[in-house]
Amino acid sequence: MEQIYDVLFFKITQQELAEDTALSEAVDSMFQLDFIQVGLPPILGAKKRVTQAIAEFERIGSYRTPADKLDSLLTTISRLTDGIMSDSQQGLDSDSLIPLMLLTIIRSRAPHLRANLNYMKDYSFERNTVTGQYGYALITLESVLDYIIDAHRPLSEIARENQAFWTALDQGNLDRVKKVTADERSTQPQPQPQLLSSSSSSSISPHLPSSSSSASISASRRTSSSNLSIARSCLLLSNTIYDARDHKGNNALMLACRGGHVQTVEYVLSVREPINAQDLNDSKETPLMMALEAQSIKTVKLLLKDPFVVATIDHVSDTQKTSLILASRIQDPVFVKLLVGADLDVVNLGANGPSFSPSSSLLSQEHITKALYAACLANCSDVIRYLLKFNPRLDLPNDRGETFFHLCRDSDIVRELLSVLSKPDLTTNDTLIQSCVDALDSQKRTPLLVWAAKGRPDLVELFVPVANPDRLDCQGRSGLHLLSMVRWTIPANTNSKFVLSRCIHDLVKKLGHLMHLADWADGNTAVHLAAQTMNLRPQVWITELVRQGADLTRVNRFLDRPLNLWRGTDRSFLQDTVVPTLDHLIEPLLLLSPRLLEDAVQCLDRMLAWLFFHPLLRHTHILHAFVRLPDLKRDVFAHHAFVRRQLRSQNVESSVQEKGEDYFFKYARQMLLPLRDSLGKVLHQSRQVELCIRGTEVSRRVVANDLKTMSLGQPELREMLNIVSLCCNGTYSPWVEFIGIVQNMHSLASGVLLALEYPLCLIDQQTELRTHLERQRDALQHHKAWTLFSQENKQLNHEKTKVVETLGAVEKTSCEIGDSHQRISDELAHFQTIQPRYISRALGRLARQQFEREKVNLKVLLMAMNDLKCVSKEEPPKM
Repeated sequence: MEQIYDVLFFKITQQELAEDTALSEAVDSMFQLDFIQVGLPPILGAKKRVTQAIAEFERIGSYRTPADKLDSLLTTISRLTDGIMSDSQQGLDSDSLIPLMLLTIIRSRAPHLRANLNYMKDYSFERNTVTGQYGYALITLESVLDYIIDAHRPLSEIARENQAFWTALDQGNLDRVKKVTADERSTQPQPQPQLLSSSSSSSISPHLPSSSSSASISASRRTSSSNLSIARSCLLLSNTIYDARDHKGNNALMLACRGGHVQTVEYVLSVREPINAQDLNDSKETPLMMALEAQSIKTVKLLLKDPFVVATIDHVSDTQKTSLILASRIQDPVFVKLLVGADLDVVNLGANGPSFSPSSSLLSQEHITKALYAACLANCSDVIRYLLKFNPRLDLPNDRGETFFHLCRDSDIVRELLSVLSKPDLTTNDTLIQSCVDALDSQKRTPLLVWAAKGRPDLVELFVPVANPDRLDCQGRSGLHLLSMVRWTIPANTNSKFVLSRCIHDLVKKLGHLMHLADWADGNTAVHLAAQTMNLRPQVWITELVRQGADLTRVNRFLDRPLNLWRGTDRSFLQDTVVPTLDHLIEPLLLLSPRLLEDAVQCLDRMLAWLFFHPLLRHTHILHAFVRLPDLKRDVFAHHAFVRRQLRSQNVESSVQEKGEDYFFKYARQMLLPLRDSLGKVLHQSRQVELCIRGTEVSRRVVANDLKTMSLGQPELREMLNIVSLCCNGTYSPWVEFIGIVQNMHSLASGVLLALEYPLCLIDQQTELRTHLERQRDALQHHKAWTLFSQENKQLNHEKTKVVETLGAVEKTSCEIGDSHQRISDELAHFQTIQPRYISRALGRLARQQFEREKVNLKVLLMAMNDLKCVSKEEPPKM
């Protein structure tokens, strides 16, 4: 089935296109539905089950055989039902499975669901799709799809109400929020009808039914069909819209906090229950975290009045974020001060307040250090200075092994800390400063190497006196090497020429002993790296390296010297091939026509542009080598191309039946022939239009010159004729570009048709070889008896050798056919993608340019006509 999947599934999708389109639109309109709005009974871990099922159900379209798609569907249902028996003694009934499957389909948004369903039902010859576990999985999917089509109107209305309410919360539309609340209160509570319920719900075990339970499956199929008609008239409403959550798990309070509108948050808190442990989204983020991300001071102050918010102020989300970390990423330190003040209030409450543990407090050394690192990453200098008052651990590494000095980019703060830690009267600072400035991250880099790799010479200058300057990274590069190979980021306070020159002089002088050290990768010294990237930093850096004694004759592993690298690799392109030689000057006939050369160059440019848009060829080194080759070594290029073709032909095996390949080639030729003929007609007509335009322009100029000659004695008419002559300027025509694009498309279509002839000939050759092979086999089977030394024995061995040779020829032909199939199908896919876009753009540009040109001509002609009318009115009447 995998071999005919492309043709077969394409036909099925075309047949089910209308229903699949309606199904996709219905699923998209119900995307904002929540779990409580689809009649889902209380199930432990329902959201986790749906998330795991979505991850599997999204891949159902990537499988090619019906068996693989059935296994994917079965795995999806198993993800929804696994572990039910461990949660409760009863199994999962249809009232729970159908809503879970409905949410899985809605949130996965998998396309072509009806086509996949029919493909699995009608073409699964190896599986029993009527009874057993596969039959149950298919009827479950079919029931949910039917329900989506029939009940999408009321469910879509609920989803639209959710979206409107959530948008109002996010945007702070308090009037809209109050109106929704009033409508919610005015609505009388109704009992929730069950989705696809039955009088006696059949229990579903976590393991789907086996094939032996055919009777129960048939009964379930009939029960589901009867329940479907009942479910179509049912509409599920949540108890309150404030309990509904979006696809990220945010409820009304969290959405209001994310919007940062304090009045909306205050109103939501007044109409709902107090903040509790359920106010977490899927990422385990709290409303306080949402308010901090919105950077709303008033909202944060309002939330901190709640005791539960203060008690859980050190909550950690799934992304390892806390409220203090989020507040540390804001430039204004008032947010951090609010959180720290609230945490201090909890500590001061003592026995009268919530339970307090120093290890989990917001003011613990670990939390303060993490917040400090977050402030360093966000470059919040004021927050960094405030958090340093709590004496955090500066040598505590994060998950990437980075410490404070790896992260802090404020040179003033680093200078102050290093000066404090370097005071001689403190006995314990020697060990502390060495553990801070010589700490290694996950890439084995000290803070000096990190800031050298980031192009910060001002920070490197601060670490050189206190850190070990001889430390190398994992590639054997020192700080001098890293400064020589990256773009510099110079702060504003060190941008003056004097300060920068002094900094560079001090750095080269202190790190000069590492100048001739070669790295481990390519053997480059600091001068080699500076020569290769000389435009990324001030020129005074290279000047200072040379002044300190850099060796310009040192070679790396590629035998390159810094002086040669300084000269650059940009040479005059193809200067030996385009400049005329003495032979050309002696014999001008050797030079081609300029018009022919121009047309050839334009065709080559369009072809190269086409190749650089190709999804595969644009990444190959052969194309770039052909374009950038300093001398046209066509033999080298041809050798590489032939080797690649041979290697590909040897590795490609025929994975498609010959009949399918024959059908593909003939179908492609049948489709491309009218396209090529149409492009040829368009090209011919476009050239005729271009010739007519040129002829019209010539005629206009002749008429204008004749009129100009006739009006020698009338200066007014001469001026108007000059304006008319201006409209006859036909040096530029928008049809030239359009003709070139159509010519390129016509050439490509002709080339593909020409390429199709070769595999078709191969198929005919393969048919002949197989016929010949059958004849040889028949001759061998009817061969007469032979003795050991008879002539018939020699003839038989000769016939066997021919059979083996014929088999080899058939196999080789099959490989060539498969290779041609793959290459032509790739080129056709690329042609189908690019050709409509090229033609549409060309037509648009042609129409736009032609319209602009004609508009200018019309304006000029109208101006000339008005002038002519004015002149005719001023002329005295003839007597």
